[in-house]
Amino acid sequence: MALHLVYKEKGETPLQALERLREKEQLGKDVSLTYAGRLDPAAEGLLLILSEKDVYRKEEFLGLSKTYEFEVLFGVTTDTLDVLGIPKLHAVPNDFVSSKVFDLLTNFVGTFEWAYPAYSSKTVNGKPLFEYAREDANVEIPTRSMTIDSLDVIGIKVVNLEDLETGILETIENVDGDFRQRGIVESWRKMFTLYGNKHFSVVRFKAEVRSGTYIRVLAEKMAESLKLPGMAISIKRTKIGSMSLS
Repeated sequence: MALHLVYKEKGETPLQALERLREKEQLGKDVSLTYAGRLDPAAEGLLLILSEKDVYRKEEFLGLSKTYEFEVLFGVTTDTLDVLGIPKLHAVPNDFVSSKVFDLLTNFVGTFEWAYPAYSSKTVNGKPLFEYAREDANVEIPTRSMTIDSLDVIGIKVVNLEDLETGILETIENVDGDFRQRGIVESWRKMFTLYGNKHFSVVRFKAEVRSGTYIRVLAEKMAESLKLPGMAISIKRTKIGSMSLS
């Protein structure tokens, strides 16, 4: 088989998911593998891995649409736009979120010119943006077209911040490599200690998007349109083109 649809777990990088497949299928180092479409370490879901001659069809598969389910936490932001970042707490009226969130749906279907996340692997002058961000260096962040074909609300809830603690910390602690985990965990733990009993709105969305669309950017933009802070606390890719695990 030259096409492999695997489930990337939270905390894994795409490369780690690829090597897990290599070991499971006993594919030798002489077998070429590549993945068609990245997923951030804090995200989970379907990852398409190509092998043998299909590695040369990568661009073809990169162009497939993707479907995601993701949760937006209103009232908290991070510098990465997801849980793998330094958090900052804000105050948010929960009744306002529930009454206005459906207004977002039609406003965010279409094509938008948005900046890449500051913490991303997009290169500028041969250097990934996340390296500039870590150095707190000034750099002009490029933009790209991001297209959302459909967007739906599939759940709204109000939670205590402490209800999210286990899931957020487990995601961060499962990430291998240097992603500033120690400082990020310390910052989240401090926030849970100080504000764990405060209530926040969490809205779950389902979106079908075109290649190159960052869900964490979409989450931030939707919150900004309500003049509220917000971030993606979970991202799951459920479909690639017509391919799914179900």
